[in-house]
Amino acid sequence: MAFIEDLEINYDSREVRLAGQAMELTATEYGLIRELSAAEGRPLTYKQLLRRVWRNSHFYDPRVVRTHVGRLRRKLGHNGENPTYILTEPRVGYRMAQSANSGPPKEGPTATPSAGGSCSRRRPAHVA
Repeated sequence: MAFIEDLEINYDSREVRLAGQAMELTATEYGLIRELSAAEGRPLTYKQLLRRVWRNSHFYDPRVVRTHVGRLRRKLGHNGENPTYILTEPRVGYRMAQSANSGPPKEGPTATPSAGGSCSRRRPAHVA
């Protein structure tokens, strides 16, 4: 699981919640948010995202990634001038904002949860 602000990504169930509400995402949108969150704040290039999400290493058109990220940002309620979760790395690609409670699945950014791996990341208990 990853927690970024009020965004919760459950890699095991492929469920994404924003402020406690389940989000309806396409397979491509989920793939983008999973890869970006699993990268732990490191930027992913357009080419890396195309290869990992679309499984295509021969096709390179950054506009495809930009279009899908734009749709995902709208679903996340992003302000166009000041995005909260998905940040642009100019002329490179995108990265996910980080918080203290986020982390990738144990298998790494390109593994699929259905491949038998499990994620044991949990939100740390809040100590008062």
